[in-house]
Amino acid sequence: MSSLINAKGNHDAEMASNGLEAILVTDYPDLIFSQPEMIRLLCPSMANPFIAPEVLSVVRWVIAIKDNINVWSGMFGGHVGKSYARIYIDDCLGTLCQYFPALQLSADWIMFEEFGEMKPAFIEMARHQNHGAQSLLDKMWSGPDCLIQSQLLRHHVDEAVWPSSSLFVHALAAFAQCATSDLVKLLTDKALSSWGIFWGEAVDYRYMVANLPVLLGFWSMTGAPMTWWHRQRRLAVVEQVRVFDPQWFALAYQHGVMLAVVMGHHYSTAKVE
Repeated sequence: MSSLINAKGNHDAEMASNGLEAILVTDYPDLIFSQPEMIRLLCPSMANPFIAPEVLSVVRWVIAIKDNINVWSGMFGGHVGKSYARIYIDDCLGTLCQYFPALQLSADWIMFEEFGEMKPAFIEMARHQNHGAQSLLDKMWSGPDCLIQSQLLRHHVDEAVWPSSSLFVHALAAFAQCATSDLVKLLTDKALSSWGIFWGEAVDYRYMVANLPVLLGFWSMTGAPMTWWHRQRRLAVVEQVRVFDPQWFALAYQHGVMLAVVMGHHYSTAKVE
């Protein structure tokens, strides 16, 4: 059911033959992810066709999935239709996560919320939920063997140039404009732990690479709109951070997702009927 086509060679032919009403296009990894029903619902206007899925709020995914469930249920009846929808949506999300692994935890959370299916990444998140946010933050930021040391800093110890921009500071300000006041306080509250939600200080040249994917993952799960990111220059910075270290980007993004859930600041799928 999933299809991935070469963006440069087959774009026009695929659009004509399949009659796709909308597609989500990304220049990384130079492929078009094509799932007509899902993508039409996610990006109805296609005003900016280069929006990476990491900067789409989970609300967009939930709405698309619930509408998709309704379509299948209308065709085959409630229980059978939802079973077919689960197979189709699982296939869609699985294909997407092959190319954007940062989304794996978000996808597993959606599958649990909508279908009660407990996948490995979700089970790992549930384990951290039992231990609390402090344990999660310590694992990420604190001590010589924490994840930022073992998975990012030591891998780039000889790197002289890191992606650097003031975008992260501006992004925090933008988040403050659309998030609830308790969320804004949480993101800047150093009392939460010795390191806080984010690592280091803004003057550190590694600051943006370390923290930008954490903010993206956290933001995506809160339900706050992410349209601030949908400008090409901002998306280009996200791309630079992802390309610099794809493994760290995925890990840190999922860390942000997990923080939002463990701290109880994630969006509730029950809000979308």
